[in-house]
Amino acid sequence: MNRAVFRTLIIGTVVVALLVVLDRLAAQHVPHTAGLPSLHRAASARSADSFPSPRPGGGPLAPITIDYPAEGSIFPPEITPPRFIWRDAAEGTTVWLIDVLFSDGSAAIQVKSQGERLHIGEIDERCVADTNKLPELTAQEAASWSWKPDAATWATIKKHSVERPATVTITGFQDENATQAVSRGQCTFETSKDPVGAPIFYRDVPLIPAPGEQGVIKPLPDSIIPFIKWRLRSVGDTEGRTLMEGLHTCANCHSFSLDGKTLGMDVDGAQNEKGLYSLTPVKRETSIRNENMIKWSSFRPLADSANLRVGFMSQVSPDGRYVVTMINNPGPKHGTPVSACRTGSTSPISPTTASGRYFTRRRECWSGTTEKSAS
Repeated sequence: MNRAVFRTLIIGTVVVALLVVLDRLAAQHVPHTAGLPSLHRAASARSADSFPSPRPGGGPLAPITIDYPAEGSIFPPEITPPRFIWRDAAEGTTVWLIDVLFSDGSAAIQVKSQGERLHIGEIDERCVADTNKLPELTAQEAASWSWKPDAATWATIKKHSVERPATVTITGFQDENATQAVSRGQCTFETSKDPVGAPIFYRDVPLIPAPGEQGVIKPLPDSIIPFIKWRLRSVGDTEGRTLMEGLHTCANCHSFSLDGKTLGMDVDGAQNEKGLYSLTPVKRETSIRNENMIKWSSFRPLADSANLRVGFMSQVSPDGRYVVTMINNPGPKHGTPVSACRTGSTSPISPTTASGRYFTRRRECWSGTTEKSAS
């Protein structure tokens, strides 16, 4: 036998033997998943032809429409597990396999789900009245199924989808053993590397229409106003924290300075004309007192206007030194002038002092510096 051929046979035999040993070692180190029948981490990302068998008879699979997350969604890295929501066009589907494939080459995730119907959340019985109606699911929501990953699974999904897409494929089956697929749908999403970085300040408001005088805005009966709750919540928290409740006047549109040290908030005055405004330093315990209030209607050029309506959508400047707001009703010719107030002052100042001009649009905002504002 030729010496070169003999050498080739020896090398080939060694390679085959080495592959057999490595395969056996890998089999010995497969993680034990007893007790976790619903979760399977694949050894490698599945290819398109490795999913369960198509429906009997070889017909096309019925479509699954994934309503949430939307295609191409980007999640902040600290967000809590979302609820995946889908609609299945196949009839009689009893179980779904949810596969999450990662483009970074890491192991895929597969979850077996029975699907959960959507339902209405908790209702505050104090806010039920003759003038409102209890919420109901829409026809689309009632036909939807859902799945919410546990915290550990969601953390893994986020870790392997940072700035690169993950693909979730939902496959429906009519048998519990998931042997014959009848429906399928998929979408992609990813996780941002940039966190939200700050909590959200918001309010819970009962939805109770209130009859009132012609031309007077009164969204809530007076007896319901104390039920409004101001809350603080991070997107990484499962519950919001109540910061303020029991107010006997409706406080609503608000903004903070860029450094978070100054809070500005519209406070309804008589007949809900938005005439009062609070400008308050933010502390560990923040109190809004009389000395923190200003009255926009004291702006002299418009104090005698018959159509005066002020203080709508006010905004604190980035450095907390000024507040810009709209005054007077917008007119077809004259537009909406804008006034400003210095932080710590109890009365408005001329708009030329802060911005150098009047504004003629309906929404005012700061451009990013105190010197300029835009509408």
